[in-house]
Amino acid sequence: MRKNNPVSQELIVVHDFKALATAYQEISVMKMQEVKGRVIQSRSFLEGLNAVFTEVKASYHKQIEAVAKKNKKKFSTKLTTSAMQKNGKEVLVLLSANTKLYGEIIGKTFRLFLQEADKNPAAEIAIVGHLGREMYDQAENKRAYKYYEVPDVKVKIEDLKPLITDVLPYERVKVFYGKFENVINQLPEMEMVSGEQDMAQVKQEAQEAIKKKEEKKEKPYTFFFEPSLETILNFFETQIFSSIMNQTVHENELARYASRIKAMEESLGNINGTIKRLKAAERRLANLEANRKQLAALSGISLWTK
Repeated sequence: MRKNNPVSQELIVVHDFKALATAYQEISVMKMQEVKGRVIQSRSFLEGLNAVFTEVKASYHKQIEAVAKKNKKKFSTKLTTSAMQKNGKEVLVLLSANTKLYGEIIGKTFRLFLQEADKNPAAEIAIVGHLGREMYDQAENKRAYKYYEVPDVKVKIEDLKPLITDVLPYERVKVFYGKFENVINQLPEMEMVSGEQDMAQVKQEAQEAIKKKEEKKEKPYTFFFEPSLETILNFFETQIFSSIMNQTVHENELARYASRIKAMEESLGNINGTIKRLKAAERRLANLEANRKQLAALSGISLWTK
């Protein structure tokens, strides 16, 4: 059979795609294994640290509220407080990627981000990664945003400094990213990394905790802050904030690798199915070619026998 027929040519191209998908998958597996251990080990610690951040900020709010009441000044429970000078605004940060072939997680995270942006028209926008910028530029209700260039791999804290410096003054910082559960599941997540929490909710949770301890006849917890609450909060709002942001970026990186592995696995399944169909078509063409040659040979024999 001639090797320049359309089916054979297409089969060559599909085999090239299979080699490319296999290479992407193998590289992603190695990268995922490299990042996974570091991310998973620090995940619980940073989640706990973020919870402590929220508690410290709530404690500072209560302290300011107590001073305000003592001085007979009005104080809104909806307001948040900070040891730093904040601008009172909210910023939504989308973590995406610079290249494609990362499966569904980028699109899922973007849709979650877009839903929140539509619900909060006053919130400002920050986008990390070329894909996020491309998708947001195509959105119907887009608005002005800040864009940040961050590498897809081997991200260092220095790479995040422009982003961290710009979002640190915001009262509320919500980060949208992909979170790794396993190779099959990667979920879009929204993380409040500014330690912000509704103070009415804080009071309600505190009252419920005290009530439960009273029912168990336990003494409620008492928190002591050294050297001072302001110093501790300032530390959380600078150093710990940077660590939480850095962890979130690496969480997103891990989820991207897992999503790519899953996408390449699905692609390989489709490619193998295509190869099977093309090989069947190639065999049919080979049989037709053989039949044509046999008929031509028989026709020649019949002419010579007349």
